[in-house]
Amino acid sequence: MVSRTLMASMVVVLIVVGSATVFLIGRQTVGPSTTSSSTKSASTDTVRPGFAKGFVFPPVANNATVIDDFFSKASQGASVVEWAGDWEGLGGSSPSEVARLVTQHGQRLMVVVQFFSQADGHLFRPLNSSNVQHYLSVSASFASEYKPAYFGIGVEVNILYEKNQSAFGEFLSVYSQAYDAVKAASPETSVFTTFQLEKMEGMSGGLYGGTNDPNKTEWQLLSDFPKDDVLAFTTYPSLVFHSPSDLPVDYYGAISQHSNKTIGFTEVGWHTGPAPGGWNGSESSQSEFVSLFLHQARTANAAFGVWSFLYDPAVQVPFNTMGLFAGNGTQKSGWPAWEAG
Repeated sequence: MVSRTLMASMVVVLIVVGSATVFLIGRQTVGPSTTSSSTKSASTDTVRPGFAKGFVFPPVANNATVIDDFFSKASQGASVVEWAGDWEGLGGSSPSEVARLVTQHGQRLMVVVQFFSQADGHLFRPLNSSNVQHYLSVSASFASEYKPAYFGIGVEVNILYEKNQSAFGEFLSVYSQAYDAVKAASPETSVFTTFQLEKMEGMSGGLYGGTNDPNKTEWQLLSDFPKDDVLAFTTYPSLVFHSPSDLPVDYYGAISQHSNKTIGFTEVGWHTGPAPGGWNGSESSQSEFVSLFLHQARTANAAFGVWSFLYDPAVQVPFNTMGLFAGNGTQKSGWPAWEAG
């Protein structure tokens, strides 16, 4: 959920990046402008050969040098580039420029738009007929012109359900209309909304500041979005797990217990620096998680996995150390693990 320069604002962790906002340390969202472990081996699992790795286009990519470096690295470790920002801004120059850059560099485009603050569930603007028509219009126009491979509508909408159920109810109708508008303009585009996985699992402990409660899962919300082409999630397990080894071996594969749809991940991250309460990360734990995530995502037949930050961003702890490269460009050990996966 950070204001991006070449894009409209987004959720830091990105609008996009968007994980739920209230940790012990707090998490900023950008405004407008318990599963049980298992010992089953995954060695015989069927793997989707078309799994696509991706990166979110960085907030500070505002000059040719940074842009060239980003796409040079993306060409080595990804085939998808994600733009994320305020839904209203989709009609502006920033997402169009990113779309052109993605095409120019031979990548596939993912667009993810947001319309509320994860911090408190406040809508960026009311979902009245005028604003909804604008959302539909810019979505259809963008989809028609740029034919994105993926189009996400709403970031971590289960957080909206938690904080503003009235707005969530309004969004259901808007989403259905937006889905139809995008598909009419670009039938091959996969359209979806996104959910925060750890919160779907009833996890509010760790850096969220609460407790994990398996009786408070939110999987019932999937049925509210029957049109989803993909079940898409954000996932930041280092907020609730101390170590990658604490994750169940079927942490991502277990999603299939709730739906037979293809899954994907629009935001993925693990921090490498210090965090409140001794919830510290490290390069080695990030590297271990990268390998674990890529293996589990592939064996779960996920369509895509997008790492939220290629470079450490200037945002709140712990997201400020989730990059695969430090802010000064120094490579972390998570990068070769990402490339190898």
